[in-house]
Amino acid sequence: MIDNCKHKKHSSIIYIVFMVGGLLWISSCASFKGAPVIREPANATEPSLKGAVFQSKDYALYRLEEGETPALLAKAFFGDQDRAWVIEDENRNTTFEKGRFVVIPLKDRKKGGLHKDGYQVVPILCYHRLARTCQPPLCISANAFEKQMKYLRDHGYRTITMAELYGFLQYRHGIPARSVVITFDDGCQSFYEIALPILRQYGYKATLFVYTDFIGHSNEALTWNQLKEIKTKGFEIGSHSVSHTDFTEKRADEDDHAYAARIKRDLSLSKKILDERLDQDTTYLSFPSGGHNPRILQWAEQAGYKIGLSAKKGSNPFFADPMALKRNQIIAQDIRTFITHLVVFKKSSLKEDYVQ
Repeated sequence: MIDNCKHKKHSSIIYIVFMVGGLLWISSCASFKGAPVIREPANATEPSLKGAVFQSKDYALYRLEEGETPALLAKAFFGDQDRAWVIEDENRNTTFEKGRFVVIPLKDRKKGGLHKDGYQVVPILCYHRLARTCQPPLCISANAFEKQMKYLRDHGYRTITMAELYGFLQYRHGIPARSVVITFDDGCQSFYEIALPILRQYGYKATLFVYTDFIGHSNEALTWNQLKEIKTKGFEIGSHSVSHTDFTEKRADEDDHAYAARIKRDLSLSKKILDERLDQDTTYLSFPSGGHNPRILQWAEQAGYKIGLSAKKGSNPFFADPMALKRNQIIAQDIRTFITHLVVFKKSSLKEDYVQ
């Protein structure tokens, strides 16, 4: 879909991973051995922990001190406060207050989101333009958007960044069980005026995909200074091409060589502009209108992109092609339709009964 404001398959590893019994190990408790250990911070920027710790190679049992939060514990144990969800998920019925014991997993057992009954999939939601009042298909009202974000919060969904999704797709680390990626295409001013305050209210992450010819050239478009500000608030900026033309469409006056040169130039130029303007390495790409084919995927990789987003509906398992990920266009205002886009688990028996 066009709104002016608005591959390599990894199938060869699927069966290998599904046969690895250790990845399907699930347990809610562990035995802790050894004397209490007081973990010293690895460096001066980490918080100092005072609670007694009993630990095995897989888990730590930690007694909370005053004011200690999942984020603080995640910073101390994992070096990353954004992985507080690991501790929260392991201690769902625990109130984080002084004297309580919490269990801290020391090994990442959620790589790939594998379970004996199936595997995790990640929905990517795509928005374009927001307004106080508007009509579909590519405009969502501010009220509907706020209700959608509230639904995510009330039902235990967590938003993750493209960087976190990429790590999941590369089988590097696990992500929250109900992970969702929120994206916005084009670079509309309505993101800054409407979406940004709501997203920050809920503590949500999102990625903007902008086409560079639009930025700063319309009253309805974001400016480069706004994009810089948005980035400082923790949001990611990706490419949506230079001019928002469908990469799969060859012009009437183009031969194959001229067509290939034009698409390669667009892919490289949009990345170069974003890299220079925003002082970053742009590696995420949203194909205009979702259009791609095997040659375009190859050209995008050669230009330096690591993730490509299509317009095909569905959610993404860890073994999906990162250059051709599925994405759900949010074009309806009602919650019932919104819920249909939030598939986070694919049922499939991963148990293998055999005798060697």
